[in-house]
Amino acid sequence: MKLKDETSNIFSVHINADPECPVKHVVLAADECEEVGDIDYRIMSSDSSGVRMTAIVAFYEPAAEWDHFDDGTFSAYDTITLQVVSPERYAGATLSVTVPPTELPEDSAFRTAGTRFTFTVRESDIGATGLAWGAIDDPAIEQ
Repeated sequence: MKLKDETSNIFSVHINADPECPVKHVVLAADECEEVGDIDYRIMSSDSSGVRMTAIVAFYEPAAEWDHFDDGTFSAYDTITLQVVSPERYAGATLSVTVPPTELPEDSAFRTAGTRFTFTVRESDIGATGLAWGAIDDPAIEQ
């Protein structure tokens, strides 16, 4: 495994592991990263339930995030910033969602500030610094 910066890399690995022994899967990932140095990791619950949320698109930012690769190529990703409305325990929280630029059509309501929609997200993903669009299940625009 070759990482972009050999002195400092921050990344997360989500492993759909056997609920009886999630540790054995994390150890395999940690062994691959051993050459980099200290690894700080935590094991999330393997029994994470989905939370149905309602949120409003605060803004959509094209090409907000970039990946640069050793061969000189790069990939750009858009971000959607969401203001959570419900459930009450998460109301007011802000979620940043990374979206591949071709995932949503140019005229998609998900690209429009003020759009209100519902979706399901795993409870273990809430509070992450950012979510991938794939973590948003069953998005439905409210009329």
